Amino acid sequence: MVASFVEGRVRLRHSGLQKTSIVDRVTRELETRAGIEQVAPNRKVGSLLVCYDRAVTTLEEILDVLRAYLKDTPFPQKAPSLPKRPSARKMPRISMSRRRVVNLSLLVSFIGSMAALFVDAKTIHIQLGVLFVALAVQHLFDKRRTLLV
Repeated sequence: MVASFVEGRVRLRHSGLQKTSIVDRVTRELETRAGIEQVAPNRKVGSLLVCYDRAVTTLEEILDVLRAYLKDTPFPQKAPSLPKRPSARKMPRISMSRRRVVNLSLLVSFIGSMAALFVDAKTIHIQLGVLFVALAVQHLFDKRRTLLV
Protein backbone atom coordinates (compact mmCIF):
# COMPACT_ATOMS: atom_id res chain seq x y z
CA MET A 1 0.00 0.00 0.00
CA VAL A 2 1.22 3.50 -0.77
CA ALA A 3 1.72 5.19 2.60
CA SER A 4 2.92 8.53 1.27
CA PHE A 5 3.53 9.86 -2.18
CA VAL A 6 5.17 12.94 -3.61
CA GLU A 7 6.39 13.01 -7.20
CA GLY A 8 9.89 11.56 -7.03
CA ARG A 9 9.44 9.95 -3.59
CA VAL A 10 7.15 7.19 -2.42
CA ARG A 11 6.88 5.24 0.83
CA LEU A 12 5.28 1.83 0.51
CA ARG A 13 4.00 -0.27 3.42
CA HIS A 14 3.18 -3.93 3.17
CA SER A 15 3.39 -6.82 5.61
CA GLY A 16 5.39 -8.79 3.03
CA LEU A 17 8.14 -6.18 3.26
CA GLN A 18 8.97 -7.40 6.77
CA LYS A 19 10.47 -10.57 5.31
CA THR A 20 14.19 -10.20 4.72
CA SER A 21 14.27 -12.36 1.60
CA ILE A 22 11.54 -10.39 -0.15
CA VAL A 23 12.90 -6.99 0.87
CA ASP A 24 16.39 -7.88 -0.33
CA ARG A 25 15.13 -9.08 -3.73
CA VAL A 26 12.84 -6.07 -4.20
CA THR A 27 15.62 -3.67 -3.18
CA ARG A 28 18.11 -5.26 -5.59
CA GLU A 29 15.56 -5.25 -8.41
CA LEU A 30 14.64 -1.60 -7.88
CA GLU A 31 18.27 -0.48 -7.57
CA THR A 32 19.05 -1.97 -10.99
CA ARG A 33 16.23 0.01 -12.62
CA ALA A 34 17.01 3.24 -14.44
CA GLY A 35 15.81 6.32 -12.62
CA ILE A 36 15.84 4.83 -9.13
CA GLU A 37 18.03 7.04 -6.96
CA GLN A 38 17.59 5.47 -3.52
CA VAL A 39 15.85 2.50 -1.96
CA ALA A 40 15.66 2.43 1.85
CA PRO A 41 13.89 -0.55 3.43
CA ASN A 42 12.60 -0.64 7.01
CA ARG A 43 11.94 -4.28 7.90
CA LYS A 44 10.59 -3.52 11.38
CA VAL A 45 7.50 -1.76 10.05
CA GLY A 46 7.47 -3.32 6.59
CA SER A 47 8.07 -0.19 4.55
CA LEU A 48 10.18 0.79 1.61
CA LEU A 49 11.20 4.35 0.76
CA VAL A 50 11.96 4.83 -2.93
CA CYS A 51 13.35 8.06 -4.34
CA TYR A 52 13.26 8.18 -8.11
CA ASP A 53 13.71 10.48 -11.08
CA ARG A 54 10.24 11.31 -12.43
CA ALA A 55 11.62 11.93 -15.90
CA VAL A 56 12.99 8.38 -16.17
CA THR A 57 10.60 6.14 -14.23
CA THR A 58 7.07 6.29 -12.86
CA LEU A 59 5.30 5.16 -9.74
CA GLU A 60 3.44 2.56 -11.79
CA GLU A 61 6.73 0.90 -12.77
CA ILE A 62 7.80 0.76 -9.12
CA LEU A 63 4.46 -0.73 -8.11
CA ASP A 64 4.75 -3.32 -10.90
CA VAL A 65 8.04 -4.55 -9.41
CA LEU A 66 6.43 -4.85 -5.99
CA ARG A 67 3.38 -6.64 -7.40
CA ALA A 68 5.70 -9.18 -9.02
CA TYR A 69 7.28 -10.06 -5.66
CA LEU A 70 4.11 -9.77 -3.58
CA LYS A 71 1.77 -11.78 -5.81
CA ASP A 72 -0.05 -13.60 -3.04
CA THR A 73 -1.25 -10.48 -1.24
CA PRO A 74 -3.38 -7.63 -2.58
CA PHE A 75 -1.60 -4.49 -3.66
CA PRO A 76 -3.14 -1.30 -5.03
CA GLN A 77 -3.65 -1.52 -8.77
CA LYS A 78 -3.42 2.18 -9.52
CA ALA A 79 -1.04 4.88 -8.37
CA PRO A 80 -2.59 7.55 -6.21
CA SER A 81 -3.26 10.91 -7.73
CA LEU A 82 -1.43 13.94 -6.47
CA PRO A 83 -3.33 15.80 -3.76
CA LYS A 84 -4.67 19.13 -4.85
CA ARG A 85 -2.96 22.08 -3.29
CA PRO A 86 -5.20 24.44 -1.40
CA SER A 87 -5.57 27.61 -3.34
CA ALA A 88 -3.57 30.35 -1.74
CA ARG A 89 -5.04 33.78 -1.37
CA LYS A 90 -4.17 35.75 -4.44
CA MET A 91 -1.96 38.68 -3.62
CA PRO A 92 -1.84 41.57 -6.03
CA ARG A 93 1.33 41.53 -8.08
CA ILE A 94 3.51 44.58 -7.88
CA SER A 95 4.74 45.91 -11.16
CA MET A 96 8.46 45.77 -11.77
CA SER A 97 8.71 49.52 -12.39
CA ARG A 98 6.95 50.33 -9.09
CA ARG A 99 9.23 47.90 -7.26
CA ARG A 100 12.29 49.55 -8.78
CA VAL A 101 11.03 53.01 -7.84
CA VAL A 102 10.46 51.96 -4.22
CA ASN A 103 13.85 50.25 -3.97
CA LEU A 104 15.70 53.15 -5.55
CA SER A 105 13.83 55.64 -3.36
CA LEU A 106 14.81 53.63 -0.29
CA LEU A 107 18.46 53.82 -1.29
CA VAL A 108 18.39 57.53 -2.17
CA SER A 109 16.51 58.53 1.01
CA PHE A 110 18.91 56.51 3.18
CA ILE A 111 22.03 57.96 1.55
CA GLY A 112 20.54 61.47 1.64
CA SER A 113 19.58 61.14 5.30
CA MET A 114 23.08 59.97 6.25
CA ALA A 115 24.67 62.75 4.17
CA ALA A 116 22.46 65.37 5.83
CA LEU A 117 23.52 64.04 9.21
CA PHE A 118 27.20 64.57 8.38
CA VAL A 119 26.71 68.13 7.07
CA ASP A 120 24.68 69.03 10.16
CA ALA A 121 21.36 69.57 8.32
CA LYS A 122 19.08 68.20 11.01
CA THR A 123 15.76 69.11 9.35
CA ILE A 124 16.67 67.45 6.04
CA HIS A 125 18.02 64.43 7.95
CA ILE A 126 14.68 64.02 9.78
CA GLN A 127 12.59 64.52 6.62
CA LEU A 128 14.60 61.98 4.61
CA GLY A 129 14.55 59.62 7.61
CA VAL A 130 10.74 59.79 7.75
CA LEU A 131 10.60 59.19 3.99
CA PHE A 132 12.92 56.19 4.37
CA VAL A 133 10.77 54.68 7.14
CA ALA A 134 7.60 55.20 5.07
CA LEU A 135 9.20 53.53 2.06
CA ALA A 136 10.52 50.70 4.25
CA VAL A 137 7.01 50.07 5.59
CA GLN A 138 5.68 50.05 2.01
CA HIS A 139 8.43 47.64 0.98
CA LEU A 140 7.69 45.28 3.90
CA PHE A 141 3.97 45.46 3.16
CA ASP A 142 4.63 44.49 -0.46
CA LYS A 143 6.86 41.60 0.66
CA ARG A 144 4.63 40.39 3.50
CA ARG A 145 3.76 37.16 1.73
CA THR A 146 7.41 36.23 1.39
CA LEU A 147 8.32 37.36 4.88
CA LEU A 148 5.47 35.55 6.65
CA VAL A 149 5.89 32.16 5.02
